[in-house]
Amino acid sequence: MSFTPAKNVLIALSCGLNFLVHSQTPSHAQDSPLPSPIDSVAIRWPKAEWFGKGRIALDGYATARYKGGITSSSNKVMVNGRNELMQKMRFRVELQDSATVKFKIQGTKYWTSGYWEEDLDGGLQIVGEALKIPEVFLTSETYVSDDVNIELKDAELSHSLQPEDIWKFHLKRNPSTGAIREELDAYLSNGSRIIVIRGPVKSPNLASFPANREETFYEFIEDNQVIGCAGRRGSVAFFSPHTPTFTRSLLLTVLLGMSM
Repeated sequence: MSFTPAKNVLIALSCGLNFLVHSQTPSHAQDSPLPSPIDSVAIRWPKAEWFGKGRIALDGYATARYKGGITSSSNKVMVNGRNELMQKMRFRVELQDSATVKFKIQGTKYWTSGYWEEDLDGGLQIVGEALKIPEVFLTSETYVSDDVNIELKDAELSHSLQPEDIWKFHLKRNPSTGAIREELDAYLSNGSRIIVIRGPVKSPNLASFPANREETFYEFIEDNQVIGCAGRRGSVAFFSPHTPTFTRSLLLTVLLGMSM
């Protein structure tokens, strides 16, 4: 087969245009799926940490590091209509995926250790009457051990692809069982997208999820579809093959924040 000069020019222009189009395509767009989907990511926490700091390996998909702040006690937080005595800790997790995109989540964790009840000190009132001095009404606080068993986390998540795209993370659960009771007790949202977290469940509603897992899982749900799930102990995460790379990295960052 022979080619005329005009045809040769057209072929060369077509090849050049095709090269320019592909060379200018972003390598990590927020809506681009993985070319070869990785359906699971194992999470390896460090065996030891230094002053609350540590590094995490995520099965070759990403690396991360975390830092927990100093724990303070006797923090009164209004929960379900009453003041709970809660412990408090600041936390931060930074993740960089294999496409060198960086994610950071930082916020505050509260968890119950009991609560204070106010009561009237009747003894001092009786003494005041006996001594013919004005009545004195004083209140005292009695510590009651924790029967609420609740954990709260609120944080902000940002990423290097679009620094002004700030995501809000909220979590309210029972720390003993891990149970998230209400639909909006756990979610992640940037205002235009909302990802609800539900669980823990034994068998997530995910097509690629392997059967007979011993661990229980949290489901990540967007538009009524399970886009991923993560082990309650923070040891493994599974994703739908259709979940984009950006969303996978986003959810992994949240999972690490949940595990702090």
